[in-house]
Amino acid sequence: MSRISEGLSYQSIGAIAAQTELKVYDVLKLLAILVENTSVENNLLVQATGIPKTHMGRILSAMSSFLEPPSRQVIIKKEMREDLLQLLDTYYYHDDQVINKRLQNQVDEIAQYRPKAQRDFDQFIATDATLIRRAHYLQEQGELLQRKILFLGDDDHTSIAIASIAQHVEITVIDVDSRMLESISSIAKRHRYPITTIHHDVRNPLLAHLNESYDMVFTDPPYTEAGVSVFINQGITALSKKQTSRLYFCYSNSDRARERELQIQSQVTEQGLLIQEKQYQFNRYQGAESIGSASSLWNCKLTPKTQITHQNAVDIYTNS
Repeated sequence: MSRISEGLSYQSIGAIAAQTELKVYDVLKLLAILVENTSVENNLLVQATGIPKTHMGRILSAMSSFLEPPSRQVIIKKEMREDLLQLLDTYYYHDDQVINKRLQNQVDEIAQYRPKAQRDFDQFIATDATLIRRAHYLQEQGELLQRKILFLGDDDHTSIAIASIAQHVEITVIDVDSRMLESISSIAKRHRYPITTIHHDVRNPLLAHLNESYDMVFTDPPYTEAGVSVFINQGITALSKKQTSRLYFCYSNSDRARERELQIQSQVTEQGLLIQEKQYQFNRYQGAESIGSASSLWNCKLTPKTQITHQNAVDIYTNS
């Protein structure tokens, strides 16, 4: 790599992200737009990113060392362009063929070593295609670059799939099933993935040192009202109280019982979570025919009104 310009490094991008309450990935996405164009009008930059004008002004101010003096056009300094491209090539641009092959190989290994589902814990294993789809989706959401990630349960081994393509992440997996944890830990050690496993029953309070420690939580909880409530509460407890924190959870039910999903939707809203996106039937499973072997992926943001609720933490499993 050629000499990096003064003030420009991966760490400096991280500092801009923290200062402007963006994910590192989103800062790189903005820089990619600027590097790929000779100049971009301010209003077109707002349109391209969806970032409000006032916030965009703060972001460009934080990037001022990379930019020509403010005007109607946003222009990257010529002397910065090559070094920014190198950063983007390393941390933002991806060779889809390489990523897809790495993911497929990892998912094949998961299928070989992962324990069988245990019905007592409402385990239904996601298909190989779902693991790959989850990894791609989380990458597109900017969750696989410089993030602290918590999995509340991971019988699918999604943590392993995303670790195969993530950069600068720390991953923790909590599960009540020691078989799953041993499998995840074994694969992670084999590939030197940054994954820590913790044996814990989420019906009990989250371990204190995990509170408000994570940028992202992913969970596929038991599909009972109590189960979803307990896992969401634990997720909220674990998330850092930041603009960029995200909770992803899976849920579905029979289309003939839509009132159950309405209850979950109401519960999420009452807890002050903002549903940013709901990917209908995103997940497919081996089994779970009662819900069509599919569930939706919910992408939720924290808000100032996000709160913990106290509900039944005992009968969370279908067969409780």
